[in-house]
Amino acid sequence: NLAQFAHISTYSAEDAAKPQRAVGMVANLRPETSPDVFIEAASLALKKHRNTVFRIAGEGELRPQLERQIDALGLKGRFELPGRIVDIPDYLRALDICVLSSNTEAMPNVLVEYLAAGRPVVATRVGGAEELITDEEHGLIVPPLDPRALAAAIDRLLSDPQLATNLAHAGRLRVRADYGGDN
Repeated sequence: NLAQFAHISTYSAEDAAKPQRAVGMVANLRPETSPDVFIEAASLALKKHRNTVFRIAGEGELRPQLERQIDALGLKGRFELPGRIVDIPDYLRALDICVLSSNTEAMPNVLVEYLAAGRPVVATRVGGAEELITDEEHGLIVPPLDPRALAAAIDRLLSDPQLATNLAHAGRLRVRADYGGDN
């Protein structure tokens, strides 16, 4: 039901002027979604983007390990694990960039939601990600299990609000064209 994302304004360059930026994802905290890679990428991106907070909405078996990783990397207060989120559209509205860090996927429905919410996206080259996102047109595609590449793509979008805006708009139009809906 993509209509649930219709009330969310598409990301714009003005969003980059906020005092704090947010980068996040929705994922089960399991090995195949590689949340540890996202956390490592966040630690790299934070060196340049101190006004950014990172989040993963979801629960799973890796939560204790991820909490330890966040502590070990000194990310307390900069990386949040809010748990299961009931209102996904509201959660996505609060993000400036959405991430898929999986190392394996079939057709990642969460990418459709990110695009429908009008958010710039960084996704790993897995499963159907490239069927949804043409690299440099609807989002940025990076290799799986590569925190440096993921951090570089996040940095690129945080540093270039116009690119982030263009990708967000193109992604939302793609979802409208391919999946219909009122968004």
